[in-house]
Amino acid sequence: MGTLRARKTPGHDEVSSTGAQSYTVEGSSKRNKKKRKKRTRNIGTWNVRTLKEVGKLGLLTRELEHQDVNITGLCEVRWQGCGHFTSGDHLIVYSGGKGGQAGVTIVLDKQTKGSLISYDAVSDRILVVHLHTKPVKTTIIQVYAPTMQYNEEEKELFYNQLQAVMDTIKTHNMTIVMGDFNAKWFSSFSNCVTKPGADCDTDHILLTAKPKLKGFKKKVTEIPLIRYDLARLHDTEVLNKYLIETENRFEILLKTDEEKSPDELWTDMKEIWNQTAESLLGRKKISKGKPWISEKTKELADRKRKLGKRGINQSTKD
Repeated sequence: MGTLRARKTPGHDEVSSTGAQSYTVEGSSKRNKKKRKKRTRNIGTWNVRTLKEVGKLGLLTRELEHQDVNITGLCEVRWQGCGHFTSGDHLIVYSGGKGGQAGVTIVLDKQTKGSLISYDAVSDRILVVHLHTKPVKTTIIQVYAPTMQYNEEEKELFYNQLQAVMDTIKTHNMTIVMGDFNAKWFSSFSNCVTKPGADCDTDHILLTAKPKLKGFKKKVTEIPLIRYDLARLHDTEVLNKYLIETENRFEILLKTDEEKSPDELWTDMKEIWNQTAESLLGRKKISKGKPWISEKTKELADRKRKLGKRGINQSTKD
């Protein structure tokens, strides 16, 4: 069992974090005796300029699926704070600043997100994720280096933070540094190509490569979300029944002679609330929210890609 957590690097306050965040994964220790077909992963990095626009994240993940990119590092997303969330089948890990500038993100697709061990949101320019891979574990560092317009102190801070991150990585891990500066890995990568046909309303081009590693799936234990139908409490009769039921059960709980710790009392109280709500209120059906992008928008995006591809092919022929 591993825990995915966001932790802040001591001494740096560029990231606005709400505290530790956990994400638990479980994997089987049994080896599959069947010979598995080797599958390489596509990894890419892209400067998207911003992901603040409504629907742009949905278009981005759709484009990554179309381009068959499993792990994508993004620069200049301009999000604030740090953390992780899911968008469709993708897991989004992000690290941003307070001012909504810079910001880096790593997107893991459905086949790769189960390999995630943990991540470190270092600053709005450095994000680190740790993955279960074979033959060794992999650490990916997504960076967005300061441009020439920044002063020397800011540049020095960035490279000092990056060096501090590199110093903490185990020597036997494979380390991938990617983002808005060049890093050559000789034979560790194959088929490094750009994807000029990929579209996400940015003047930068998606860069992809195949690292010579293979990932393996880990089962993710998801705790089912239970929501009770609280709207029924607007009915006076139901509300009175709920109050009487909980009050009677609390009286029985308090009259017991058995000494209990605060944690045990809290567990008993929570059980009373949940059981009473289950019997009197019932559960509320959780419906999936409407997608951020409509089918018409998807059709227009596909049409734009096809037109762009024609233009690229035509310019190549000319």
